[in-house]
Amino acid sequence: MGGHCIFINPQNNNYKKYFKKDGLFKFNVIGDYKNEVLSLKEAGCQSNYTPYSSNNIQLFLGFLNLEISKIIESNNPESKSFTWIGDKRIAKKMKIELSRYSAVSGANTLIENKL
Repeated sequence: MGGHCIFINPQNNNYKKYFKKDGLFKFNVIGDYKNEVLSLKEAGCQSNYTPYSSNNIQLFLGFLNLEISKIIESNNPESKSFTWIGDKRIAKKMKIELSRYSAVSGANTLIENKL
């Protein structure tokens, strides 16, 4: 449904500011993590996995690569965070509740998070 990247510059390590007191990321894409479809069991095996599409991951990484390249080229000491809002149709089809943060953003969008 989404992805996250926190780019921490050692000169400005504000990692903890991106998380709530309960440990959840402030810019979550999914609103309800209790949905069983988020962690499926493989038949005949004790392992769990999360369903995803490699195409969606490649889109996320492609958009993210552009932003990381800009950060490196700029020599800006600021730490940054990005959230990828994936294909919302999948969330609707699988009855996955989106967070308020992601509900107002478009699908297949990379957002630079503001603290």
